[in-house]
Amino acid sequence: MSIPNPVIVLPPDGGDHYQLLSNRMTIKLGTDETNGTFALIDGALAPGTGPAPHRHSREMEGFYVLDGTITFSSENGSVVARPGDFVHSPNETLHGWKNTGPTTARVLTFLFPAGFEGYFAEAGDPVTYGKAEEIAGVAPSPEAIASLLSHLAELSPGYGLQHGQFGEATATGTTIAPMRLTSAATAESYGVMSDRMTCLATAESSGGAYSLYEATIPPMGGVPIPHRHQNEEETFYILDGEITLTLPDGSTTVATPGTLFHSPRGTMHAFQNLSDRTARMLVLITPGANMETFFRSVSGPAQTDADLALPAAPPTPEQIAFIAEAAARHGIELLTL
Repeated sequence: MSIPNPVIVLPPDGGDHYQLLSNRMTIKLGTDETNGTFALIDGALAPGTGPAPHRHSREMEGFYVLDGTITFSSENGSVVARPGDFVHSPNETLHGWKNTGPTTARVLTFLFPAGFEGYFAEAGDPVTYGKAEEIAGVAPSPEAIASLLSHLAELSPGYGLQHGQFGEATATGTTIAPMRLTSAATAESYGVMSDRMTCLATAESSGGAYSLYEATIPPMGGVPIPHRHQNEEETFYILDGEITLTLPDGSTTVATPGTLFHSPRGTMHAFQNLSDRTARMLVLITPGANMETFFRSVSGPAQTDADLALPAAPPTPEQIAFIAEAAARHGIELLTL
């Protein structure tokens, strides 16, 4: 009998931290925590740094920019991503990126499936957590650069990583899948009860692997009813404000910006904004298709920022019954503590 993994609550400084020259890579979730489904890396990048063009034979990647300006390049051209932007890169797509801003940039990297996080662990030097600008501001020596590049060349084949030059696909007539940038400022949004869900990636765009939303949650908003999902895992990353999480044992903890919460399928949880200001968080759903149809089945017009600054009204019995019926159809079990 399979027993679900416990929920994971990582504080902002949680994870395994590795220094690669001027950059810090923090493994937030990996193979052991997600049963190989995906990995999540928090990267702090110094100005002017970034990987050379490369392709992954095994993984597709998604990048959510937290701070700074990052230019992503592929055979199809370049896109400039800023905070709130999400870039999806299919596997086998030659791509690279660089911090083109004047300050340290931070980006969350999602890898599907997991496994590539081991590359950073093997390539980097373990470090303790520090301010991103301090870690990423360390200037490497030429000798350190040469040593790391040699080490990376040795590691790359074992991780299905290949380096190349832009223009190769055009020269050979190879069909390539484009990178896609989605901005939270312009992406499709709709209301789900008290919250606004902004869709950054869909199951269709990710080959069924995941959906990614930016949830904007007003005071007293969220899903305070304990529940569990039979068909998918959920991962929250707090962007702004505070979210009170209810854990499987009935205890609660307050998650602040930078906190990560991972709930395996079949695990009870709940969440609510009990503060007096709006909160935002990323919601990663793996796989994504089932919850997309659930959200759309109970959705309404997207709330305005002004609406979301006000405390949410308690749901009516009719609304609760409507949500409960839709939840049951999508393998979501509503519980009581």
